Amino acid sequence: RLFTKVMLLSHGELVFLGTVPELLETLSTSGFPCPQGQNPADFVVEQLDKPEVAAAIAANRPPIATRSVVVTDAKSESVDRRVSEISKMWTLLRRNIACTKREPMLTKIRSIQSVGIALVCGFLFFRLDLNLLGVKSRAGAIFMLALTQMLFGMLGTLNVFIGERPVFLRETLDRCYAPASFYCARVIVDTVVQSVFGAVVVAISYFLVGFNADSASNFLVAAAVLVVMSNCGSSVGFLLSAKTGNINTALALAPMAVMPQVLLSGFMIDTTSMVQPFNGLSYIAFFRYAFQALVFNEFNCADRPACDAAGNEWIVQG
Repeated sequence: RLFTKVMLLSHGELVFLGTVPELLETLSTSGFPCPQGQNPADFVVEQLDKPEVAAAIAANRPPIATRSVVVTDAKSESVDRRVSEISKMWTLLRRNIACTKREPMLTKIRSIQSVGIALVCGFLFFRLDLNLLGVKSRAGAIFMLALTQMLFGMLGTLNVFIGERPVFLRETLDRCYAPASFYCARVIVDTVVQSVFGAVVVAISYFLVGFNADSASNFLVAAAVLVVMSNCGSSVGFLLSAKTGNINTALALAPMAVMPQVLLSGFMIDTTSMVQPFNGLSYIAFFRYAFQALVFNEFNCADRPACDAAGNEWIVQG
């Protein structure tokens, strides 16, 4: 009853075209009234299977209004009705924001994960000392924070594109927008979301662990590196989901994407001690740059020479 007009077809022939009240009246006139309380749509579908019912409805239907259509040469049209890619991307951006708002439970789970891992890391490495043992522990805390940000970013996006893949394929085949517009709109929304969660983790864990707080720049650099790390993990998740199109396959390939990053980061073995080709491959591992940036940021103390790696051999040894 929510439809304005209804069209009924039977064996490729037009049976009825009109409003719902007209359809119910036609059914009654044809001798097939819709029972009280029954869904008219279900009733009509059942009755149209009978040839005699379809013929009776066609004979008693109200006259169909016709109108003339003037066909003009398309080349004479001077108005360009094409929509720019910027407008398409803006529309996709608003749609992605709306889709994110429709999943508040996912946002709550990610928030709980971020706060939880920040508290666990903060209290596990609570107030580390500035000694040889503390250097190794600080490196472990940095490694844990970088790894969790990459994992959360990747696992949080593995199923995002897989759910949207049928819509994406249909709309791109219909040339509604370019794949680049879809990707840019999706990445912009996800970058904002990942940045918020990454900032929450840093804000909680940084001071609990007792990382370098000589200046605000140390905190901001650490926050920026972990936010970028989260977005790198998110990009890997997008790549796996787009390539596989199946969540089970994407989850099976996820460890294969993570392990090379971890092994070539320089945490488990120094990059200078790696044999070729692993030493060369470490230069294309983004986890290595994130880990080294956080370590350099931690042991670069302008106000406290005791924690500056430039003048302390024990830090270098650690």
